[in-house]
Amino acid sequence: MTPLDALCAVPFHDLPDAARARVLNRLADTEIFIALARDPEGERIELRLFDLPSGRMAIAADAEDRLADFFAGPVAHAALPGRALAQMLAAEGIAL
Repeated sequence: MTPLDALCAVPFHDLPDAARARVLNRLADTEIFIALARDPEGERIELRLFDLPSGRMAIAADAEDRLADFFAGPVAHAALPGRALAQMLAAEGIAL
């Protein structure tokens, strides 16, 4: 169990406001592994995005093995602070 797991025992959107704020704080301070479309080229990355009815979404996890488990195998990824990842995705209108 990771620190994020401990804070999010139920789905995020079902949590009370104070609990959601704690999860977001922890997420901002956590190294997050985000799935890439291909291996990074220098400092350039291309996110692996999914088009859903609600919009575009990126997939990330708080551990490399969890990301690989989600995709049922190795996946190109980048590690970013949660805060930096959130800013990057928000600027593009991409959900996480």
